[in-house]
Amino acid sequence: MAVEAQYPSNLVFLNGSSSEKENKRKKEEEVVVVVDYYNHQQHQPPLFFSTNGEPSHGGRDDNNPRARGRDSRTHLRPPPSVSTGLRLSSRDLSAHTHQELDHFLLAQGEQLRRTLAEKRQQHYRALLAAAEESAARRMREKQAELDRAAQGIAELEARLARLQAESMAWQAKAVADQAAAASLHARLQRASSAPVRTVGPKPDERGESPAAEDAESACAEPFRSGFCRSCRVSPVSVVLLPCRHLCLCAGCDAVTAGECCPVCGSARTGSVPVFL
Repeated sequence: MAVEAQYPSNLVFLNGSSSEKENKRKKEEEVVVVVDYYNHQQHQPPLFFSTNGEPSHGGRDDNNPRARGRDSRTHLRPPPSVSTGLRLSSRDLSAHTHQELDHFLLAQGEQLRRTLAEKRQQHYRALLAAAEESAARRMREKQAELDRAAQGIAELEARLARLQAESMAWQAKAVADQAAAASLHARLQRASSAPVRTVGPKPDERGESPAAEDAESACAEPFRSGFCRSCRVSPVSVVLLPCRHLCLCAGCDAVTAGECCPVCGSARTGSVPVFL
């Protein structure tokens, strides 16, 4: 108030501008507060104290009624009124500043919320893309494993079919061999049970031919009950071809390969082992 008392007339311009964050407000508000303060302060003369202790104004007679009347009018004059426009404008400016600050904080909070939401969405999308890539990679690996397993199964099935065909071929061959062996055995049994007849050889000194002796010995002991005609120890197990005589064992067949049949004397071209 001392400043206001010194300067009787002051002009205060308060310019309010819109916040930088709010672009909607286009006009500037200008508040002009003019405070005219007129200080009609009366210069009071100094007080002097008399000898009896009563105050008196210097150079003025207290007993003068005109002076007393002027003094009474001076004291009864009301003090000059001071304008409160500056104080009110300060309050308005403070409220406006608080309002602008609130708007700014709200805008910043909204922008931060949107930024965080966008970052969160980006993070979720990245996680989803990574999960999809991992799932696709695992699916490709599993599909490759299934393809390899299917290929292995196909190879095993082909091998099984080939082995089954070979097994069936061997079974057919075994059945054929068994049938041939049974036929040979039956013919051998019939041949061994039939009497042997020889014609043409000359008789010896006793009047008997060697063939008759062989026939008699064959009839009396046909191959010594199924023993080899070569070693006469091991059982017969080989049929000579093409005469089909069952007369040799496996060892004698290997030793006498290329020789004639010991029964009929015909040249042999091969042999077949027989399991009886």
